[in-house]
Amino acid sequence: MKLFIKKPHFFFIVLIGAFFVLGIWRGNESIDFNIHDTMYVISISFLSIILGLLFALFSLFYWLTDKLDLKLSYWLNLIHILLTVVFMIGVLYVLSYSYAEISELLHRNKIMIFSKIWMFFQRDRIMVFSGFAIIIGALVFLLNLIIGIWKRLGSTSG
Repeated sequence: MKLFIKKPHFFFIVLIGAFFVLGIWRGNESIDFNIHDTMYVISISFLSIILGLLFALFSLFYWLTDKLDLKLSYWLNLIHILLTVVFMIGVLYVLSYSYAEISELLHRNKIMIFSKIWMFFQRDRIMVFSGFAIIIGALVFLLNLIIGIWKRLGSTSG
């Protein structure tokens, strides 16, 4: 775990591979979620490509900061990685239920499955929360880069 925080580019390389496998495994499916009056439908293969590119950019910037010997904050790295993990858990949860499964459970008409159906309808909230987690994580990442560059410029000018 310490390796992933000290050298986060390794963590994001692992995530690139995970999303590549996810795109192949469930590439023909889509995620749909509703925010207020708007329904969003995203192909899982498209989502895996976009997130793979995002994580590749994170990995590249972390690798560059390692090679340029920029001192990044340990705690900001930890917060960025934790927010990324929260995002991953949210996406994997949303992908774990499909409309086909829920409609099959509804046709069986069993009372015990109510909690699963209720959790299925909460996926919109979970997806929005996960989206906010990755956005805040990206902002923490940018803040960490700015602080690292500031420290580097401050040490070279003095």
